[in-house]
Amino acid sequence: MAEGHALDENISRLIQAITMVVPAMDDLRQMKLLTDEQYDLVKYKDTTQEQMRELYRHVKSWGNTDKTTVYQCLKLNNPLVVANVERSLQSINNWSDHDHEAPMADSNHSVRRKQNVQSSMDQKLGAETEEKVMMGLQECVFHERALRYDCTENKNQHLQTEEKCNLHQVLEEQNDQLQQRVQDLHEDMEAEKAKAEDITRRMSILFSNSRSQLNLLEERILSEISRQEEQASMSVSDLIQKLEVKKEKLCRDLHPMQELRTSNGPLQEMEYDACTDPRAEARLCAVRNVDMGLISAMLHSGLSDMITGIKRGIYEQEITDLLLDINTAENHVHISDDLKTATWSQRDLQRPDSEERFNYSQVLSRSGVSTQQGYWEVETSGTGAWRVGMSYASVVRKGRQSSIGNNDRSWALCRWINGLEYGAIHNRRTTPINDKISTQRFGIYLDYETGRLSFYELSDPVKHLHTFYATFMEPLHAAIYVWDRDCDKGCWVRIRSYEK
Repeated sequence: MAEGHALDENISRLIQAITMVVPAMDDLRQMKLLTDEQYDLVKYKDTTQEQMRELYRHVKSWGNTDKTTVYQCLKLNNPLVVANVERSLQSINNWSDHDHEAPMADSNHSVRRKQNVQSSMDQKLGAETEEKVMMGLQECVFHERALRYDCTENKNQHLQTEEKCNLHQVLEEQNDQLQQRVQDLHEDMEAEKAKAEDITRRMSILFSNSRSQLNLLEERILSEISRQEEQASMSVSDLIQKLEVKKEKLCRDLHPMQELRTSNGPLQEMEYDACTDPRAEARLCAVRNVDMGLISAMLHSGLSDMITGIKRGIYEQEITDLLLDINTAENHVHISDDLKTATWSQRDLQRPDSEERFNYSQVLSRSGVSTQQGYWEVETSGTGAWRVGMSYASVVRKGRQSSIGNNDRSWALCRWINGLEYGAIHNRRTTPINDKISTQRFGIYLDYETGRLSFYELSDPVKHLHTFYATFMEPLHAAIYVWDRDCDKGCWVRIRSYEK
């Protein structure tokens, strides 16, 4: 381990004084000095002191160049605290230098006094004089010791005063930081309150408009049913009237038939109309049935327009055009003709290799999303292992680290091969989902500007599963991973989207 470095000399004071460890670690991880595993080990300690101890545990064996970088990162994020530590150390060094000089001065002073005493004794040669001189020497020696004691006391008092000042300044800084944090939280709370009020207002308008549209749709459909009912009634009445006319004519024809029946004369030919008209009966059957096809078309069209309007009122952009990009699909991932379904296939599809193509069984969508809000849904198979989520197009395409959620450029909801465990994964860190999953339909909501990516189970009622928080820097593409060791069962994920 390198010796004499400022970080090693000041570490005990830095452990006690540093208040901003995580920002410094962010810088170190960005410079590739800290691994992700080391970063997590430090970050999730309970206190800043424990974080500093854990950080130094990894750093203490580094070379002076890397230690200097660590020290500068700490100083950059804690300028006042590190400056106070450096001033305190400088004061101690100054006092230490003074102590090294004092014994030499004391020694020279003692020698000079001894020489003076010896000269005085040689001159006076008297026992009384010698005794007085010796007493004077003792007083001088005592006086020197008193001065040195007083000097040490003053030094300690000075150091204590400076340490108190430094501690007071650190406490003031922490108090200012806490006050600022409280103020920020109050501002966040007010912002969330205003946002909630705005959403409430928008939803009230949305539902009010939806109720009006639903009432209008109801009126149109009921009016159409009434129109068809009236038309059927008129047609039936017309047919009944015609049948009554035929009935009267038939009754008139019955009388000659009775006379013919009682007479012995030969049967004469008579003309008569059929009692029923097949074409009239067909028309009657057609008009007496309400046209449910027409009613269904009106209902579907009206509700579809309503849903589109509702979603436009909620989202600035609904993700309705997500199509899978075959150029990114691994060779065991079959893509459906409509580019909406990814299925694991045992057969190697032998697509041409390229820099875009994954060598893990997954695929990205063609287009990316970088707007404020968006929503899409997926339906999954009941077998195999799958992951669904979103990823930057700049994600690596080869190796285990390219798998969705195994890197810092993708976020996913995943289902393991046993089908009993679900989780949310990002940068190789998995958060288990303990809720029982009862359906294979899921909704994915993206709020790009605020950095939220949420997953929901579309059960009854809808359940929130997990939300990722991040600062998105690139457009996000839909990402799907599928794999199954039992290939005959078929593991698949299908994108469900609403048509406008």
